[in-house]
Amino acid sequence: IQIERKLIGYFKEKTDTLVDSGTLLLEEKVIDSMGVIELIAFLEATYGIEFTDEDLTIEHFTTIDSISQLIVSKELK
Repeated sequence: IQIERKLIGYFKEKTDTLVDSGTLLLEEKVIDSMGVIELIAFLEATYGIEFTDEDLTIEHFTTIDSISQLIVSKELK
């Protein structure tokens, strides 16, 4: 839930868009491909994690919920 709140704040600040855990970020054009790159840099810096090529799929960046699950899976390794 803390990750979700941080991500909601991130999108509010970066895109001035209110999103929730189920908002379809790419489909609803909250972010584009450049936005995903910025988001990845933010997540790596914020959570001290590093994404692999296998992590960088559309499915992992569809919603805040899917991003949160990815972060948790990286933190557990």
